[in-house]
Amino acid sequence: MKARELMGLFQLHLEAPTEIIKKWIDENGLTGDLTAEELNYLETKYKDLPKQSQKDIYWYVEAIWTFAWIGGLHNNLTLNTGVEDTLITLMPNIHKNESTTKFVSNFQLRNRLEIFETLDKFYRAHWFAKKNNLKGEKSDKVDLDIIMERRKALEFTCYKEFIWDEISLDT
Repeated sequence: MKARELMGLFQLHLEAPTEIIKKWIDENGLTGDLTAEELNYLETKYKDLPKQSQKDIYWYVEAIWTFAWIGGLHNNLTLNTGVEDTLITLMPNIHKNESTTKFVSNFQLRNRLEIFETLDKFYRAHWFAKKNNLKGEKSDKVDLDIIMERRKALEFTCYKEFIWDEISLDT
């Protein structure tokens, strides 16, 4: 489940020590699930990472929020509002070395049709937001960055043959 690896990596954004994050990832058996880029993040202090890498790590929280929605842990997957503060209560506390067991045990996969319909909604919203962006127009109904990150998690869930870093977000 990609959400578990992303939880660990998002801790970099929160500036948790990389040693603690690496230990937690290893003890939860997640090391083999990380991409080469994600493993590289763990070899560098957050403040020393390039700005783009820091932004990429920050956006993992949107994917985690989406995976939590897919697992029925919340019901608020919007097109334009950020992650709720309640997400932190769903995530294991890495500093206390909590495992991913609670997150996984509470995870109840939504109906496949509902997930596919939501992916379709996000695909259409992505197209709309991108079109607006190209025209220099704004809409308070959509946020392009939020939509892209949430759509990526939905695509990954719906198409198991997809590799996380190779998911196309064409519209």
